[in-house]
Amino acid sequence: MAGSHGKPKQAMFNTKAEAEAAAPGFGCKGAHQMGEMWMVCDKHGEMDHKGSH
Repeated sequence: MAGSHGKPKQAMFNTKAEAEAAAPGFGCKGAHQMGEMWMVCDKHGEMDHKGSH
C-alpha cells in the first residue's frame, strides 16, 4: 500500500483550527472532536480513504 508521498497524512490535531486547515487535503472541510483531539471533516467518516485519483 503506497501512499502518494510515502507516509500517511495526519488526520488528528490538538486544535480545531489545525484540523480545519488540513481538511481540504482529505477531500472535506471542517473538523469534529474525538475525545481530547480534533479530527478533519465535519463528520466522522467523511474523509476520503480510497486514495483514488
